[in-house]
Amino acid sequence: MEWKVPLVIHTDFGGFGLTSLMHERLLERKVPWLERCQKTAGNRWYLPYEDDDELRRDPDLVDVVRQLEVELAAASSDMGNWAERRELERAYLHGLKVVEVTVVLEINDHDGKETVRVTGGTW
Repeated sequence: MEWKVPLVIHTDFGGFGLTSLMHERLLERKVPWLERCQKTAGNRWYLPYEDDDELRRDPDLVDVVRQLEVELAAASSDMGNWAERRELERAYLHGLKVVEVTVVLEINDHDGKETVRVTGGTW
């Protein structure tokens, strides 16, 4: 059996954190864990590490990142300057993206005793 799990990952240097734009969108949604995020000097917000794994799968965060990916593509489609596109990407997402992780479970039966093997991919 297999299923897909949306997950927010960080694909750039500087650590996993929210942009100000993401923070504003999540505030509008009244996300309860947002109050535990800490603002940095770079106008970014770091998530609490103790909940990092769970928060990366949060439906509100996944949805906001997906929306910003679409908005960024539309806003940067006519930009010819690479540096301007990079600056816009940093303002919108700063390296965050949503990936679909496929989890595969194999249940093996050996004389009535079952074992489960979990496999997936690497991003």
